[in-house]
Amino acid sequence: MTANLMTRIVLALAGLAALLIGATLLLDPQALYAGSGLVLDGGASQLSEIRAPAALLVLTGLVGLAGSTWLKWATAALQLTVLVFLGYGVGRVASLALDGIPSDSLVLAMLIEWGIGVLALGLLMVRNRSGASA
Repeated sequence: MTANLMTRIVLALAGLAALLIGATLLLDPQALYAGSGLVLDGGASQLSEIRAPAALLVLTGLVGLAGSTWLKWATAALQLTVLVFLGYGVGRVASLALDGIPSDSLVLAMLIEWGIGVLALGLLMVRNRSGASA
């Protein structure tokens, strides 16, 4: 499998994941949180704090999908994917250390975030070594 094909696949999967999770958080955060055993109070401030990063996930997903389609976007898309997915992963590890073990679905989310982030980082390093910008 070529690096470009692997880049397209990882960016497409990461883009779809970020887009779907972000869109669900924007449109129906109660449903997504309920899947992790969390109940939101529905207050405007709480929902605002949830929907703001959800928009970042939607935009990350769109950039990831663009990078999977047009390779001239791939480097920027990989960089954003690394920042967002490893950012979430690091945050979850910090919470694990500070707060204890969350629900199984959130542990799974952490593992997926780390997996996507590390894959994207590896592909970004390959692109940087090969001098690929397109």
